[in-house]
Amino acid sequence: ETGDVKVGVPPAVTPDEPGTVTVIPGLACADIPSESGIENIYFFVHGFGDDDEDNHFHWNSQGPAENENILEYNGTDVVITSSGGSVNVPADTKFDIVVAFKVHSSQVYDPTQTDNFRIEYIFSGAISDADNTTSVNMFCFDNDGTGTTWGRWVAVLNNGGEGYSLTAGSNFSIDNIALYGWK
Repeated sequence: ETGDVKVGVPPAVTPDEPGTVTVIPGLACADIPSESGIENIYFFVHGFGDDDEDNHFHWNSQGPAENENILEYNGTDVVITSSGGSVNVPADTKFDIVVAFKVHSSQVYDPTQTDNFRIEYIFSGAISDADNTTSVNMFCFDNDGTGTTWGRWVAVLNNGGEGYSLTAGSNFSIDNIALYGWK
């Protein structure tokens, strides 16, 4: 059965309806890249480790290891794992966006130092933001004991410490998310 569409009347939104986040196709990698690149985009409970850097992440070499701070919606972790992917987030819940990425020495001077790369991002819709990361909000979680050949990092995007949130039925798009490095 279909419903009537009324011009100029917004659709009814239930309070528990999720907000939606979409990544523009071509912006995120679905698998661990062989060189440098973005692996996944995680949505964490806001402020999950603000007072102790050591508690920010519990990761293994493939990503979060049963991390209790990953946001869930209907029992599923809120993670974008592919280009063009889309996820639902609980409405009116503050969250931080955590971008997991890998940098390789073939593209940056030293993949274990944050001075050699950054993540830039542009959001539009219910959340509009454009900025780039600094060394303050990037953390290395694995380099597989290979010294300076490569490093796996996460960048925490948290709206200047305030967190992000979506109201019921609202959405935003990750229009651009890019890893920049220099040698």
